[in-house]
Amino acid sequence: MSEGPPATSSAKRASKGEMSIKGRSAKGGGWRAAGPLATYSHHPGFMNSTLDMNADSQLFTLLREYAAIVPTSQMRYPHSIPKDTLHDFLLRSIILGPHFRKYSPSKQYQKSFWKWIVQHLELDVEIDTQILSILTETSTSTFPRGISVPAPPSPSYVTHYWRLDTPSSSNETPVTPECFRTTLFESGTMIESGTTGFRTWPASLHLANYIIMHPEWVYGRRILELGSGIGFLGMIAGSLQMLTASSTDIPPGDTSRPMLYLTDVDSDVIARYMTASMDHRDSISVSMLDWSDALRPDSISAFKARLQQEINADLIIGADIVFDPSLIPALMATLSLALDPGFARRQRVALIALTIRNKETYATFRATAQKYNLVIVDLEYTSTDSLFFHGVDERADQKHDVKIMKITIQ
Repeated sequence: MSEGPPATSSAKRASKGEMSIKGRSAKGGGWRAAGPLATYSHHPGFMNSTLDMNADSQLFTLLREYAAIVPTSQMRYPHSIPKDTLHDFLLRSIILGPHFRKYSPSKQYQKSFWKWIVQHLELDVEIDTQILSILTETSTSTFPRGISVPAPPSPSYVTHYWRLDTPSSSNETPVTPECFRTTLFESGTMIESGTTGFRTWPASLHLANYIIMHPEWVYGRRILELGSGIGFLGMIAGSLQMLTASSTDIPPGDTSRPMLYLTDVDSDVIARYMTASMDHRDSISVSMLDWSDALRPDSISAFKARLQQEINADLIIGADIVFDPSLIPALMATLSLALDPGFARRQRVALIALTIRNKETYATFRATAQKYNLVIVDLEYTSTDSLFFHGVDERADQKHDVKIMKITIQ
């Protein structure tokens, strides 16, 4: 069974290029969070008046792919763009651009990208020395015996561009420069410090894309994110909340005020969030949330009070939070408490995105949900309709289906 987002007349779409943040107008506003580090800002655009819209679209797509560290093997070189135009655009937008000067991809990725570009340009265009200097930097590690091997993936800034009113066929329909960007500092590893690594997983990209296409799920709500990880999904949800003025008339501390609660099992990520500079700090809370408290008789009462009275979320979100099947009972117990209506002002609902890597794990997920009287409805979503490009080391996950589910309690 499939269904769409809730119908609501109160959902407000932000006007292009202007946001209301805490009651003040902010054109080109900035939001810094962490996880380990992130930036949020309006992107003013850079259209080249000498080119047609199709050419501009190709240039901007290439920039978005670079920003998201898409492997060059997955990029399409824009053959219709004059080579000198492409060279100058990349020099101006990447090498000299203020954003990428501060938040550039790893040296390892830069070398791969510029090597690919230079191979296409070098016979017809004089390559700028600033580009050539990147290619001279090494990207290999040498062992004592002198064996040179490719270096492991390096930590890197990753930037995603997005906008509110993009049609569903977003990778074919250009994201115009009237858009926003979200930047995070990610590790390049899949496993790190005993966790799934400080990176954005595909299901997070897809659920973020879904709520951007259907912001009525988010507007005016109190949101709890389970397993925030590096924080990409929470940042998008917080950005959508920031693009409305609905919370500015409600004083801090009021349990009906729209809020964003980010939770994660890794204390380092939480510490980075807490020390970050955020324009809307009083609308964001970051803390630990141990799902196993929902299963322990000595902690369940306090845990339930925290979920239903302190957090009081009408929307719970989470993406790729069942890598370990042993966590499913604790997750479902937590969801059952968080979704219990209590004194909620509206029906509580969860939006959970899962990458189906193992059918048995997915079957356990649904069976356990049923034991806790949770109702799962698959939402209409096509994973190929994503606003976001997938970066390095995510090709394997792209082979798996991503399901976005609405979960309520009976």
